[in-house]
Amino acid sequence: MRIRFPSWTVVVALLVVCVAGFGLLIPKLGFYMDDWRPVFAAFAQGPAGLWKFFAFDDRPLAAWLYVSLAPVLGITPITWQIFELACRWLTALALWQVMRLVWPRHTQEVSMAALLFAVYPTFKQMPIAVTFSQQWAAFLAYSISLLAMLYSVRSRRWYIPLTLLGMITAFLHLVTLEYFVGLELLRPVLLWLAVAPRAAGLLKRALDTLKYWLPYLLVELGFVVWRLFLIQLPNQDRNTPGLLYGLFHHPFYYIDLLAQNVLQDLSNIFFTTWYNTVQPGVIQLQKSPALKINLVFWAVVLVIGVLAAVYLLHLERREEGEQEPAGWRSWWAQALIAGGLGVLLGHAPAWALGRQAAQANTLWADRFALPAMFGASLFLVALFVAVLKNRTTVIIAVSILVGLACGADLRNGYDYVKATESQTPFYWQLVWRAPNLAPGTALMSNHELFSKMGVYPTSMAINLLYPQSRAALDTEADKYSRVSYWFYSVEKYFYQTEDDLARFIQGEPIHYQTASFEFYSTSQNSLVIQYDTQNGQCLWVLNPADTNNPLVADVTRRITKISNLSLISTAANPGYPPAGIFGKEPKHTWCYYYEKAELARQQGDWSAVMSLWDQAAQKGYKTKNGYEMTTFILGMAHTGRWDQAVQLTDKAWPSAPAMKPYLCSLWLRIQGEIPSSPAQAAAISAARNELACGQ
Repeated sequence: MRIRFPSWTVVVALLVVCVAGFGLLIPKLGFYMDDWRPVFAAFAQGPAGLWKFFAFDDRPLAAWLYVSLAPVLGITPITWQIFELACRWLTALALWQVMRLVWPRHTQEVSMAALLFAVYPTFKQMPIAVTFSQQWAAFLAYSISLLAMLYSVRSRRWYIPLTLLGMITAFLHLVTLEYFVGLELLRPVLLWLAVAPRAAGLLKRALDTLKYWLPYLLVELGFVVWRLFLIQLPNQDRNTPGLLYGLFHHPFYYIDLLAQNVLQDLSNIFFTTWYNTVQPGVIQLQKSPALKINLVFWAVVLVIGVLAAVYLLHLERREEGEQEPAGWRSWWAQALIAGGLGVLLGHAPAWALGRQAAQANTLWADRFALPAMFGASLFLVALFVAVLKNRTTVIIAVSILVGLACGADLRNGYDYVKATESQTPFYWQLVWRAPNLAPGTALMSNHELFSKMGVYPTSMAINLLYPQSRAALDTEADKYSRVSYWFYSVEKYFYQTEDDLARFIQGEPIHYQTASFEFYSTSQNSLVIQYDTQNGQCLWVLNPADTNNPLVADVTRRITKISNLSLISTAANPGYPPAGIFGKEPKHTWCYYYEKAELARQQGDWSAVMSLWDQAAQKGYKTKNGYEMTTFILGMAHTGRWDQAVQLTDKAWPSAPAMKPYLCSLWLRIQGEIPSSPAQAAAISAARNELACGQ
């Protein structure tokens, strides 16, 4: 007996491909980029902070989603990742049903389009779950609105409640964000196709289409008028349709720019996206740390591709013997038109702003292609049907794309996993080294610290490591804007010229604002840090003695003189860092003992420094980094363990001979700090001879 999968199994098939592409790595994902701003607002400021943040983010009503969800989902990465994935799956499911209502005799074709949409690899920011839950929740609301509209066409009894549901969900997706305002114009096309069996003649069909579309057109027009003319924002509107306005003033220039953006984005969504799934760089078979992961990716491509082909080949379809209309009345022709319009209308809001998904030199513009993925999926399937003709060949072609998309999505997610593995140790090492920080502390480094982040996301994360100070906030407005800490890249913000750097070192006011959050301080209230995980280093909180440290970048060395360790205190903050946000405290390995020893050194507690050294040695933890040994060399000298101090000095420089002068200055410091004795003199002589100091 030949196996046939009933159409309802598409629900499961969509879930399988979504989990394969996006769900397998969820337990290892964290917060990234713009996630940190609503996370901070929700945790530290509550609903009022969320409303203010989204007002500054040019979407004053969008906070409804986060105010509603934060109490339910909490503020943990895994719950937001699951929620976003559920929204994507449900959106794919709703759009599948939309297509079934429009083309009820083409279950296989619309199922292929839904599977392709579920994992379409253009949009690469899925792991930024808190931020893009907004996009996927809005996409889901739009899809539900389409469903309600099409069901209302079929039921007089339920027409009014379904239309109200459709209008409410249309309103919700529009006020949540404007990404899908262009796709609203796809409604009359879908209605035209859906009401065809009920309409006698073109005029009747057109009038019915207009009748069913009118309530949604009024909602969209109301939104457009409010958004363009009535909205009041606390700052300049970043989402003004500049290109659209420009067409009225400099039509030739802006028509040329628009044509360029359109062609580049069409090339991106139909060609570049798929080339990137198989570009030569993703084929790596030589033995390397990435080989195992790479093989997993390709295994997912193979397994999902084969399963998709087997499933689609056995999915129920229209009855044999039914004749497919020819020419432009055929399914593929209708789907090409609807899909092509979906691609254009999906991109339209970004084009109106003068932006594009294929924007050069930016990693984050692909979000503008997200609304176009539905149309692109439908268009590609229709194109395959039109060109390849043979049903089996079409299914194999679509299955290959679904498999490649799943592999690309998984590989993209792994890049975010690596970013988490870099970020998480930094947060905990900072808290170990600085259990408490004075409000107004700025952390300075010569460059940004992590991929998938940036200056202001890192700053917002640091503000969640410690309680926010309210003592200096005089007004209610300050309560929801002023933050206590910030991170700066010195080369980006303070070192355009030598004069800039000189003023910064001498002391100058510093200020940063992102959305509703502001930081005020002076450059003298700074901690200078270096964090380089590629070289296996722990977090270094530098001090003025590091002006000669050869392992520190040049610009960083020059500003260590302003690194103010008195901003650090040992006072504990119960409940911080929040475990839901940063996870449980990681296992205490070398960097824990190093950071705690640095804190003890700052306090002058040399016995604690050596206790930490002994604990680390007992557990087998050590470092090959000469700089990280210097704290313990000092501890050994201050506690009379001279032989060990000399032995550790001998180990501190061979891997980095440039450390010799720094170690020489360290032993000069020891000579000046510790009362002289025969043991001290012998140790100093042995160390300086080994280092060839003064030669």
